[in-house]
Parts: sequence; structure tokens; C-alpha cells
Amino acid sequence: MLRERELSNFRPQVRIQDGGAVTLGTVQEAVKACAEEHGIPMAFETDQIKFGGMIGGHVEDCLILYHPEHPKDYFVFPVTVSYQSNYAYVSIFCAGESSQMKKQDAAASAKAGAAAVGKSAWKGILNHDDSIGGIFTGAAGLAAGSAKLAKSLVNGIKGLGSNPEKLQMEKNWYDMVGDVIDEIMR
Repeated sequence: MLRERELSNFRPQVRIQDGGAVTLGTVQEAVKACAEEHGIPMAFETDQIKFGGMIGGHVEDCLILYHPEHPKDYFVFPVTVSYQSNYAYVSIFCAGESSQMKKQDAAASAKAGAAAVGKSAWKGILNHDDSIGGIFTGAAGLAAGSAKLAKSLVNGIKGLGSNPEKLQMEKNWYDMVGDVIDEIMR
């Protein structure tokens, strides 16, 4: 079961007049047909989303769209259908995580952290102030720079395995999913 706090909007909610026939099944059929027509790999499963807190919250069934070769290391797209009067409302969310984007963020953080070391540690070492305050300022700058360097090294290790080509293929798939959604929701 997914939680509301784990979701972000992928596309704005779509309002369909006389939408009584719109169900998660019909959405799946339409997405599947469009994806197959364009040769886009797509798989489906059903789950539920918990909206709200423990008191007053509710659970909705959802259809999850995902890449069949990357069910756990790409983002997934939960879809819900709700009804009000004669309208159907289709909401499309994004959830999960991307291992390639995590690695890219860690590598970028490592690079930024290493640059920050030069600003704190070296500033502390090279301040040329021999007073008691100057010594402590220099020591604090060195300690802060060392801590940032350690964090930067950890992020650098997390960033190992980042592959720009794989990341671009993943982003392309997200664009294709968006195109399918846009096409069927016209």
C-alpha cells in the first residue's frame, strides 16, 4: 500500500464528463494499447493508496504503471479514478525512487562538498591570525572542512555506478509515459 506522502503529481487531474464507464480497467486498456502501438515497454499491477491520516483518511484502489525491466529502480505511476456526479476524475501520480537519479544526486553532492572544503578548511588554516580567537576560528574552519570532506567522500561512494546513458534512457521512458498519458487523456 502506498501512502499519500509518497506521491507527487505527474500530470494534472483529468475531468471526464459522463465518465461512469471510466474505470481503472478501461484506463489500463487504453494505456496498454497506446504503449503497444508506440513500442513502449509498460507493465501494470494494482495496489491501494492511503490518503489522509489515521482519523478521517481513506483508501483508494489504484493502477500502477511501471517499466517491466525496472520495477524497483525506476519511478512508478499510480493512477486513481474517482467520481463526482456524472464526472470521472483520473489522477496520475509519481512514486518510488530512481537508483540512477540517486547516484547522480550523490555524485553532484560529493562534487559540491569537495568544493566547500576549500572554502572552510583552507580559510581556517590560512587566516594567519595568531590570536587565541584566530586559532579557534582556524581550528573550527578546519574541523568543518574535514566534516564536509568526509560527507563528500560518502556521497562520492554512493555516486559510484552512475551511468549517464542509463539515466538518459530512464528519463526518455518517463517522457514516453507522459506522451501516452497525454494522448489517451485528450
